[in-house]
Amino acid sequence: MEIKPLSLSGVGIGVVQIAAYDYAFGRLNLGYQRGTWPTRLRETYVGTVPIAYFNVKGVIFYTDLTQNFKELATITSFALARQFVVQYSTELAESLFGVFEEIPVLVGARQVGAGAEIGAELGVVELEAL
Repeated sequence: MEIKPLSLSGVGIGVVQIAAYDYAFGRLNLGYQRGTWPTRLRETYVGTVPIAYFNVKGVIFYTDLTQNFKELATITSFALARQFVVQYSTELAESLFGVFEEIPVLVGARQVGAGAEIGAELGVVELEAL
């Protein structure tokens, strides 16, 4: 299984990687099956950003274009995924810029949290030394 953003590069790379898995496992005659989870379109949150995700032939695509839920639910093939990306390219580009702006904030919050954990651990060590 692969996890890719719902973008032209995500669809393209996902198709290539699944084809490579099919070829490699087929040549080795191993019992490979493409993953089917999730079996339908689902929603969740990444931080405070709502996202939708779904499986197309072993590739889990995700997007924050949740206002297009009905259209996303109809994507059942790589061709339909690519068609959606082309049709909503402007909205996808705008949503990606929002995500790029959020990344430093989320990473900064994680670093502060990790720093606090380390500080707490050092405090415990200092207390044990007394």
